[in-house]
Formats: sequence, C-alpha cells, structure tokens
Amino acid sequence: MLEKIRNSLADLIEMFSENDYQVTVYPTKAPLDAIQYIEKNGTQVDEIVVCGGDGILHEALNGLGKIDFQVPLGCIPCGTVNDFANSHEIPFDLMAAGKMICEQQPVSVDVAKFNDEYFSYIAACGISTQVPYTTSQTDKKMFGPLAYIVKGLNVVDFTHWENNCVTMNVSWEKGSAEGDFLFASFSNTLYIGSVDSLVMDGARFNDGLLEGLLIRRPMNLLELHQIAQGILKKDFSSDFFVQVRSPWFEIESEPTDWTLDGEFGGNLEYVKIQTYPNKLKLIRPPLQKESEKNPTFTQNDEMKSL
Repeated sequence: MLEKIRNSLADLIEMFSENDYQVTVYPTKAPLDAIQYIEKNGTQVDEIVVCGGDGILHEALNGLGKIDFQVPLGCIPCGTVNDFANSHEIPFDLMAAGKMICEQQPVSVDVAKFNDEYFSYIAACGISTQVPYTTSQTDKKMFGPLAYIVKGLNVVDFTHWENNCVTMNVSWEKGSAEGDFLFASFSNTLYIGSVDSLVMDGARFNDGLLEGLLIRRPMNLLELHQIAQGILKKDFSSDFFVQVRSPWFEIESEPTDWTLDGEFGGNLEYVKIQTYPNKLKLIRPPLQKESEKNPTFTQNDEMKSL
C-alpha cells in the first residue's frame, strides 16, 4: 500500500496544484496520529483528503469529530477492502479518485457514534469480527479479501457451539431482542468485507438510520448451513435473522470484543450506537447504486488548501 501511494504521490500533488489547491502532505507516524493531527490543524484548511484503507478513514473521521466536522473529507482508497469507498463509489484508482475530489462538491451524509467513538460504516461483534484486525498485512496483501474468509473459518468452534456466540440484549427505537447471537452488526454501508450479502436492501447514507443485523446461534451444522444459505441468497426471512433499521441501538452483553471499521473497538459490556444525520461533508461522485438526493455544499472559487 505504501509503495502504491509513494509511486503516485508526486502526480497527485501536481494534479491538486493544477486545480488551485495548496497542498500540505502529512504522513502519519503511529496509530491515532491522524486524529491528533486533524484536531490540531483541521480548521486551517478547506478540505482534508486521506489516502489509505478503512482504518485511516476511521481515524480521520474521529479527528474531524474533534472539530465538529467543519471541514469536508475526501478519500483516496488504497487499502485491502475499502468498504467505505466502495459503498460511496469512490474510484479505487488513485489518480481517478484525486480527479474526482477536484471536480465534485461535498454532500452531506450520516455519521455514527459507538459510545464516544465515531465510525464510518460498521460496528460489529461475534464470530469472525476479530479477523480484520488480527489478519497480518502480509496476508492481506497476498490474498486480499480471501485472507479474511480463510482466517474466519479457522475461528469457528464446531465442537462447542456455545463458544461461537454472544449473549446479548439489544434494544432500538421500536423494539428489542435478546438471546445468544452468532453475529451482530450495525452499519451504514452497501458492502461488508467487499460483498453485499450481509447488507439490507435499501440502505441510505442520509436517512438518519443504521441497519442492524442479528444472527441467532445455530445448534448444529444443519442450522449453520441454513444460516449460510440465507446469507448467500440474501434471504433473511428465517427466525435465525433479526433485521431492523433504527437511529440508535443499545446493547448489553457479557464482555465482548467489538470491531469498528475493521479495527479493534474494545471489550465491552454496554454499547450505545447513535446516528448523527447529515453530519459529515463527504466529497464523492453522484451515486449510481443508491437513489438518495443529497444537498451539496457551495464552495467559492478561490485557491483551496489541503
């Protein structure tokens, strides 16, 4: 990933400069560095553009949260999965993404908060959710999304089914559910792990709602097969699945590991997840896969700074 960025960095800077941007480049030096940098310097520029995967985007979002999302965000995807960029139809080609940022106006999209931490597209717990942050960068680079699938299969306990679940009580605006769950996700995305199998149809980025998916624990291989078939066919009509849209969720559970945008989100017993409608100003192309109409933010024609 770093090599890909280095090879295109000079061309990207030249492109932005030709489009009247004054460019400041800051390579992050450690985890959470982007949060601190944006908090300190974010209000001094007109736009913030990050280049990397979902992890650096997660940091940028939390940095912007420190300055109340005053500055529009652009993304040049250069990670393994890039679910956020894929959902928002941001080009995976670095130069094409840069060109899009130069040409498009920001649109307002929802942002969600997990207790005190913002996330860009998903908060999840249960089986295999630790896979993204425990898979090595070498495996990600060599195998791509397949690395997640292979490692996910390795963590399934086919002997003791109770080890594959989390006991939870989940409440939302118009209901609640409790029991032993194999998997739980709360998302605002069209893709999870580069596929759309776990995403509800009709997801919107500016409706103030999150999509919640709960998968109840199977008791044997036959029930696991039924769940797998439901996911592959996007048929969530069986009693194994609970799907709901809500502006907020509250989850009480035994101590449980969570993942936020593919990064470790903590080992927690209580979680409050809430949407903040139209809080983020995101630079992206007009969407073909989603019919929402977003208000645009006007921008003067003076020289901009990154």
